[in-house]
Amino acid sequence: MKNLGIAAIVLGAMYYFVAVFLTRAESLGGAAGMFQVAERIWGISFSGPVATFMFQMLGDEFTYIIFVFNWYVVQGLVMANFLFSDYTGPMQWGVYGVDLVSALVRRINGDLVARNFDSLQQVGVYGFLPSAFGSLYVDLWFFGLLIAAAWGLLASLVYKKVRAGRDARWLLLAPLMTSGVLFSFINTPLGFANGLVTHFWILLAFLSSCRLRSARRTRLPVAPQAD
Repeated sequence: MKNLGIAAIVLGAMYYFVAVFLTRAESLGGAAGMFQVAERIWGISFSGPVATFMFQMLGDEFTYIIFVFNWYVVQGLVMANFLFSDYTGPMQWGVYGVDLVSALVRRINGDLVARNFDSLQQVGVYGFLPSAFGSLYVDLWFFGLLIAAAWGLLASLVYKKVRAGRDARWLLLAPLMTSGVLFSFINTPLGFANGLVTHFWILLAFLSSCRLRSARRTRLPVAPQAD
């Protein structure tokens, strides 16, 4: 019964995903129109003998859905490449890659955010998700490599601590680092789905557990010494 429930949830999510993207495609001429848009704006064509076979066997809509699934896997790398090649706008200091910073600056200076995002619109990447390196490049130029290096060092430290198995507190950080690496294909770990706030609370829980353990150690009773 449990497996049937999980299968129903997965199928429901898949149906919703397909319905959303087919509905969006209707505004641009359907599935066939979306393929034309992808080729015209980003130079991404779905052609060749395999694509022709898929169009013939599955039709435009099912082929388009397969294209969308694969697009979500590779779009981060494609969009990052556009940013490296064509982005000439200002350093955005987190406005682009960190949702919390973007929301804050929008309240303070909405025109600045509009100008920054317009420079992304000129490149044709606004509304899409580049990889972590693309987001960091827009926000910090090549100084973003320092953030990437720090994240890599922290991920390495967490991995070693978890593998050692001597301190269970590090397990709190393991899902955080793993999801950060996976989501780095479509955004920075600090920006995806308000990741900065999520990271803050998980880090606070980790530091609190460290302090609690230290306090317990200091309160351990001392065994009386024999005369």
